[in-house]
Amino acid sequence: WNQIHCVPPLNDKEFERQWKDATKFIIPTLLVEPAAAAAAAVPQQQADDDDEQQSEQEPKIVELTPELTRELTYKEIAVILSTSIKKDYAPKIITFSAMLLAQTNEDQLTLGFQSESSAGKSYIPLEVCLYFPKNEVDEIASASPTAFYHDSVNSTWDAEKKLITCNLENKILIFMDMQHFQLMEKLRPMLSHDRKELKYKITDKSAKHGIKTKNVIIRGFPTVCFCSTSVSPDEQERTRMILLSPSIDQEKLKETLLLLALRKSNPAEYKRRMESDPKRVWLMNRIYAIRQGSIREIIVPGDGKAVYDRFIKEHEHLQARHQRDLPRLFSFIKAHALLNCFTREKPQPDTIIANDTDIEAGFALYKQIEQANELGLSPYLLGIYVDVIKPLLENSYYKEDGDGINNKDIMRKYYTVRRKPIGPRKLKDILEQLETVGLIRLDIDKEGDKRQKLVYATALSKITNDDDDDGSGDGCKQKEEEGKQQ
Repeated sequence: WNQIHCVPPLNDKEFERQWKDATKFIIPTLLVEPAAAAAAAVPQQQADDDDEQQSEQEPKIVELTPELTRELTYKEIAVILSTSIKKDYAPKIITFSAMLLAQTNEDQLTLGFQSESSAGKSYIPLEVCLYFPKNEVDEIASASPTAFYHDSVNSTWDAEKKLITCNLENKILIFMDMQHFQLMEKLRPMLSHDRKELKYKITDKSAKHGIKTKNVIIRGFPTVCFCSTSVSPDEQERTRMILLSPSIDQEKLKETLLLLALRKSNPAEYKRRMESDPKRVWLMNRIYAIRQGSIREIIVPGDGKAVYDRFIKEHEHLQARHQRDLPRLFSFIKAHALLNCFTREKPQPDTIIANDTDIEAGFALYKQIEQANELGLSPYLLGIYVDVIKPLLENSYYKEDGDGINNKDIMRKYYTVRRKPIGPRKLKDILEQLETVGLIRLDIDKEGDKRQKLVYATALSKITNDDDDDGSGDGCKQKEEEGKQQ
């Protein structure tokens, strides 16, 4: 056929390629009627999916009733969130606040959930995001450094300018694990809110054109949640995140297991209860009403002087990282104001002014994570120090020649406290993190096995992990005690 009809005849490879393309348009006679019937009968499920996708993109209009727009506190939010998230007051309220702030211009937060396996790191952000519009949330299990920019949902390609624009404004990104270190490095300027538009140059490799350079613009500041069991993220990532940890106390585990029993024994009933719960429905409508108001800026009165003075009073010795901690405190204040935007003064249509109630609520929430956050540790790691390592060091805490403790003693104590073993490699990572922030000192065993490192105390202050008034067990307080410097 090639020799007769093609002038000149095509070579075998080219003819095979064109024949393969042509066969797409060949419809056997026996298949015409079934194909037409199939085309005429569009599956109802597909139509329903299209309608659902369209409804997700359309903003939901909510009637602003007095009940919906009344004054609201963080504790009331915690009670509603407790329908599916037991205990964990600080992690769930901070996560809720971070997602609420996604609609602002530049007050978004970056959260890092760090704990042991099965503690519920990804569960908290995935549950909280159910209250928010679906078109705002992007759940990512994993992403390579370049694939993140090519996401068809958030990115557009300008062929004329050879430019990829990735619009992350007002988005909520949930990474279900700590991502590739190169992606984390590339996201640092965005997580630091250096510029609202960041320009990146990336390379793409194609079969025809080889390696080509592309320009990428990332626009906007998203709210970002990272969930990881790794205890040793880079310091530059740690300072850019608020580190949170789900609690693993017995009371919480009993409540979560009871909820899990319902969820697994009767999934349909569990879903029905969650979707029909009047408090949950009310909170969803409240969030839609807040989004409906399109508030972009929250002003703290007095140029923030009252917040600054109180922060300075509570931090006698300032550190470089406080330049990131103070903006987080302001974000907590603004989140509470945004939650009550209906009762706040509004100088402009997209701007509200926070009041003293918001400032108090912001400081109270910051206190929940202050100790661990300013040490650069997650509450999970700080809890291991307080519950396991500190009791072993107490006998020699104020001795100038204090005795060190070995890894075997720590592993035995860990099992006694947590009722589960800890491996040598994981313990090594934990001790290195505690040494990095100055809570302990690692040194070789000069009198015994010099291949082994012993743990010594370094700090004057004794850190206690007292439970909060709400019983979440996330609070950490530092009590200064007089003693002899080691």
